[in-house]
Amino acid sequence: ATVNSIKDTMAAHAMSAGVLTVIVCALVIVLSLWWLYFDKPSTEHLIHESNLLQGFLWAYGHYFIFASAAAVGVGLSIAVEFTNGSAKISEAASQWAFVLPVAAYLASLWIVHFFILRKSIASWLLPTVTLLVSASATLPSMVATACVTALLTAGLLGTLLYRYYDAKPRELHGV
Repeated sequence: ATVNSIKDTMAAHAMSAGVLTVIVCALVIVLSLWWLYFDKPSTEHLIHESNLLQGFLWAYGHYFIFASAAAVGVGLSIAVEFTNGSAKISEAASQWAFVLPVAAYLASLWIVHFFILRKSIASWLLPTVTLLVSASATLPSMVATACVTALLTAGLLGTLLYRYYDAKPRELHGV
């Protein structure tokens, strides 16, 4: 949906700075969400340390991750269409349609990975960023909402990657 929206916008309209900004932010958001999902392998935890509840939560929780990931594509499509002027909804509605799927994805990811992340910074950072992403819908424009959401998701990813890879050398060397 997002790719078709971008393609249609490029074919039918001149690329304004706002549309280009929303497209770049959409790319940052999608790549950040993808990387957040694959950041920490969870199979080791599921094999060695899980119980029935954790396995159930892991398996059925993916329904919400996949559903919200599909909704992210629709929300990004709405953001592009609103920014180029072809959407028939209000700016506030388009902003909420843009951020709620991202927030739902982050919340679903937190719930599914909770037992793995409970001892890390992600146990409180993921829900905090989820609330901040939701609050970004109240910003004055779609471009501002897209930029803040992209910065929050990329910042979350950067923080978690830094913490994970910064800890690796100490673990390897017994420090």
